[in-house]
Amino acid sequence: MSITSFEFGVEGLDEYYPGVLVPGTLLVIAGYPGSGKTSLAAQLCYHNALKKAKCLYVSTQESEEKFLKFMKRFGFDFEYLITLGLFKFSRLPLIGSEEALDGVLESITSMVLEFNPKVIVVDSITPMAKVVGHDVKRRALIQNYFYNIAFEIGGLVVLITEIPLGEHTIKETGDIEFVADGILILKHDIIDNIL
Repeated sequence: MSITSFEFGVEGLDEYYPGVLVPGTLLVIAGYPGSGKTSLAAQLCYHNALKKAKCLYVSTQESEEKFLKFMKRFGFDFEYLITLGLFKFSRLPLIGSEEALDGVLESITSMVLEFNPKVIVVDSITPMAKVVGHDVKRRALIQNYFYNIAFEIGGLVVLITEIPLGEHTIKETGDIEFVADGILILKHDIIDNIL
């Protein structure tokens, strides 16, 4: 299947940024806890899967059951996409060591080869970045892995990362902003006790 461009699945973003998500794009969605990172990534995944672009959603946090139930509240029927073979969810264990990180990257590669997705969402890359800490070579390996996989699949890779409350920049993932083709940062404020 030849795809010339993917869509965010959000009217305003697609209107203002048409044709930005071309095959080979690495997009980072960063933001505060509860700012809508997972929801936006799921919308992007769901919208493109409905257009027959298979989506692989890799989570290091949520179970498939919780994800499917939560997304159904937004009107995203991922169970239907699973029956069509257009969506695959995988929960990988939290990463506690560099050896485990290697196993996670191998698992993702195996799933990509088996499922052949055009959209890959990794929710979240933050645990991977924490494991390698300030090891520049390992950070570069992770960044290059995801950057190159977007080209290999001729698709779109979306990485979700957290920004701690009160912070204004991406810190945990090092220099991902220099590798990514696009970054969306989601923030919220509490004003007069209202989010």
